Amino acid sequence: MRSAGSPSSRPPPSPTPCAAASASTSSPRWPSSRAAPPRFAGGVAGPGADGEEAKSKEEKMAFDVKLEGFDAAAKLKIIKELRAFTSLGLKEAKELVEKAPAVLKAGVPKEEAESIAEKMRAVGAKIVLE
Repeated sequence: MRSAGSPSSRPPPSPTPCAAASASTSSPRWPSSRAAPPRFAGGVAGPGADGEEAKSKEEKMAFDVKLEGFDAAAKLKIIKELRAFTSLGLKEAKELVEKAPAVLKAGVPKEEAESIAEKMRAVGAKIVLE
């Protein structure tokens, strides 16, 4: 008696009607005689190279002012100074200072970031520009 699972007892699989129909009726989106669409013809560099250059230039223009730490005696002065250049209330400013390291202000132009950092360092904060 032959076993049902032996390879010689089964006929080769025939293509299903769906597979045969899709193979014969599917037309390629881009005919083989035509070149690839222009967006894929970028070569090795691709469209991302220009975007990366623009991004690096943008990052140089905008900085994040980050509080790394502070002297405990200067905490009140730092909170007051923080409120001077942000629209934070007393409670929010206090919480932000207490959870250092924290970003105090993000996406600031270089001149403004340096000005803020200078003022915060003068009152005892350890500031980093990122």
